[in-house]
Amino acid sequence: IIANGGNVGIGTTNPSSFKLEVAGNVGPEANGTRDLGSATRHWANLYVDNLVGTTVASNEWQRILGALSPRNITDDVLLGATATSSALVKLTGTAGNNSWINTGNVGIGTTNPIQALHVAGQCVTGDTLLKRRRRRKGKNGEWIEEWEDVAIKYIKPGDEILTLDEKTGEFVPQKVEKLMDMGVQEVFLLTTQSNMRIETTDNHPYLVLEKQHASNQKQDKTTVFEIDQSIRIEDMKKDSFVSLASKQKSFTIRLTRADKKILLKRFYKKTPKRFGPENFALTIVFMIHESSYPITKIIIDKEYTNYERLIVSLIQRYYPHLTIVFQSVGKNSPAHEASFFTGLGKHSDSYKKQSQRYFANQEKKIGVSSNLKGFLTAELLHPEFTGIRSPHDLLSPKPYHKILDLSSKTNWVKVKHLKPGMTIATANGWEKISAIIPRGRKQTFDIQVAGTHNFVGNDIVAHNTYISGNVGIGTTAPANKLVVKGDGSSTGLMIG
Repeated sequence: IIANGGNVGIGTTNPSSFKLEVAGNVGPEANGTRDLGSATRHWANLYVDNLVGTTVASNEWQRILGALSPRNITDDVLLGATATSSALVKLTGTAGNNSWINTGNVGIGTTNPIQALHVAGQCVTGDTLLKRRRRRKGKNGEWIEEWEDVAIKYIKPGDEILTLDEKTGEFVPQKVEKLMDMGVQEVFLLTTQSNMRIETTDNHPYLVLEKQHASNQKQDKTTVFEIDQSIRIEDMKKDSFVSLASKQKSFTIRLTRADKKILLKRFYKKTPKRFGPENFALTIVFMIHESSYPITKIIIDKEYTNYERLIVSLIQRYYPHLTIVFQSVGKNSPAHEASFFTGLGKHSDSYKKQSQRYFANQEKKIGVSSNLKGFLTAELLHPEFTGIRSPHDLLSPKPYHKILDLSSKTNWVKVKHLKPGMTIATANGWEKISAIIPRGRKQTFDIQVAGTHNFVGNDIVAHNTYISGNVGIGTTAPANKLVVKGDGSSTGLMIG
């Protein structure tokens, strides 16, 4: 040990730069037995060329030309993996310098990036139809709300689209904040029991009904309903009763003779033969909406021969995936009995007792006649009936969507974890998945939606991509979700 002007040297006779200089290797007498510093006394900085984790060379770190890297070139570099969730990875070039990844592809959300920067997001194919709201002023200054089906690839920030409010179960419009082109990805075709379809990536979440309450399980034994009427709608001498019914439950509405006369006089002076079938079809639409029953198929009594196509077209304007069948339901069918006994209940006490006995073991709902009249009037004023067409071919009347029953537990589940038989949310209520099949690689898109953070695509409720922070490459102040500062090219990214 040599002392020189206040400095101490071990293995050197000229310790000139530090208080303690060692010429040679320094180590403890045994592995893992000594510390450098302590929990309460820290060294300010550590200057080294290599950091060696163990005696195994592959675990070493090295500094070469100012760069710190693992000596084993196949090792991963994990920053913030176990430290803190707020750890940052910064790639920032100083003035006159660049930040870059020299070779290979970068993957965000994927371990198998197929291009320079591959971001794996929650996506659907570009032809997925979203319902976009349009509002215009009518002749009297009132706002008229219209909806159009628009492919997601044509949606723009600021557009208002149909979404689900998970607090109330209502379908409400919300603004689109961003549209993202997610590139070509593997997609799967998800199909429901009523043949709703959406092509989606396997990491896109959908709202799943986990477990139904016992009371709901009893009510939802069937999704097939019959439809019949007691006193045909075109009979102007008596009130008409139309029923939507299964063996477990029924919904019946009365159309009064006074209301029928008003509608006939106002809208059918030149086409009286269409009065019965058109109003019968629109009454069915009204009942499906007002009942809130989960319905996948309706069986309509054969009463309007040669008008079946007209009736189907009117109903499917609102419920395009509903299966519709025409057949003679007979006098013993639930729909015929529901309409007949509801009508009986409007007469003498003896008839009322018969009606009460019939509905004793069935869930019974009766619609409000004035609401039906208002609905029919509004729909018959629509261009579909007046012949005054909108300049936009895709415009349709305000969709009559159900209020989704959210009384049971729900959860957002990715496609990779979904299975046929599971129940998902749709604009027409809860539906079971019938199939999930691979469809190859297709161009995909996603959106960010304000407020509800979901959207209705092809009538199926899907989650949106929601990014709460910004990511910067080559900048410490990214103004967008992903900002790459410098020259380059990308798809669906902000290049600064």
